[in-house]
Amino acid sequence: MNQEELSLLQRLSKPTGKIDVVLDTDTYNEVDDQFALSYLLCLAEGADAKINIRALCAAPFHNAKSENPGDGMEKSYQEILHILTLLEKEEYKERVYKGSAGYLPDEQTPVESAAARHL
Repeated sequence: MNQEELSLLQRLSKPTGKIDVVLDTDTYNEVDDQFALSYLLCLAEGADAKINIRALCAAPFHNAKSENPGDGMEKSYQEILHILTLLEKEEYKERVYKGSAGYLPDEQTPVESAAARHL
């Protein structure tokens, strides 16, 4: 087995200790994302915590609940903050980042956002 294959196998092995997590979510779009965020916060609790939440990023979406992708992202950002308040997890608010106001225009062109800069 060559070095590249060994490196790949190491990256595929089950992690030990806490896992760093970044959640990219359109939380305002559908209720499953609200549950995912709540569950993630539970996994980060207590002495036996399995994860370390590094960032919560609001993703753009566009449907009947939003005027455009940027509006969807802003609503998701506010929803993340709202959920953190409801769950009394204010300490995570400093880890919430706004995603892009629009979608990628193509496979080569990046879109600037606070979430992308944080990553």
